[in-house]
Amino acid sequence: TFLVNIWWLLPMINTFFLSPQSLGVSVNVASWSWTHQRASLLNLFWLNGTWGWNTYYIPKPLFDYYNIPVVVFLMFVPFFLAGAALLFKSNKSRFNAFIAFCILVFVFLAKGLHDPLEQINLLLYRDVPLMNMFREPASKFTLIIIAFLALLIGFTADRIIKMAMPFRHKVTKSLKIAFIAFMVGSFVISALPIFKIPANFVDTKTENISSSYIQIPQYWF
Repeated sequence: TFLVNIWWLLPMINTFFLSPQSLGVSVNVASWSWTHQRASLLNLFWLNGTWGWNTYYIPKPLFDYYNIPVVVFLMFVPFFLAGAALLFKSNKSRFNAFIAFCILVFVFLAKGLHDPLEQINLLLYRDVPLMNMFREPASKFTLIIIAFLALLIGFTADRIIKMAMPFRHKVTKSLKIAFIAFMVGSFVISALPIFKIPANFVDTKTENISSSYIQIPQYWF
């Protein structure tokens, strides 16, 4: 996650430490509060609190896809599975509780100045050194949340599969296959549009600005 974020982290550190005079009023988080408008807790629990999720940037078929009730449900499966890790007692219970607490902290930071308790976030921006680097928090902290979710999801998957051990062999095998198929299938279905989006899918009416278009690198596929 740190490596993925280097593209914005290094230039920001350079600006804050080496040329702070160039920042001016742009550092003021209040002037960036519009980027927090979609960062509600509900949106963050399906990992999409980014301000850019609107019809100006995203094509309508994408919105239609994520309005399908089954897809809406599957978008919350990662958090359901991660939360289920707290239901199992083991020698990792305290560690899992710590990971879950970290997730909640990062969700709270990712919501920025969106309610509730936005005054606490504003206080953090004002009093914690370098917090102004996260003026657009949803796009930064969400990536960190995903890494922590992966730990709890892996633990939940392991425990559920082991719970099937006492049953007969055929039943055990069927339960394992069904659970793994559901888990993997839910992730694939919830992210399916990424495999269908054309190279230049952003319809911004500003075709002269090449940076407004994106393309998934071929090696990702």
